[in-house]
Amino acid sequence: LGGKVFKICIPRSIKVEESQAMRKPVTYAFPFSDIAELYKELAREIQVRLYMKDNPGDDEEGGDR
Repeated sequence: LGGKVFKICIPRSIKVEESQAMRKPVTYAFPFSDIAELYKELAREIQVRLYMKDNPGDDEEGGDR
């Protein structure tokens, strides 16, 4: 599927369920957890793809990681 699948794989996590029960995003409820870091990495990957879509001739990935 090439560019249609994200590189980041986010596993199931009790932290996600706990954050949902608190009605907060996992990145707010558990900002330094491994699962929060994976969601942040996914957000960065999405930003890069959107940047590349808007700037198809540009080879940069949209900034530092």
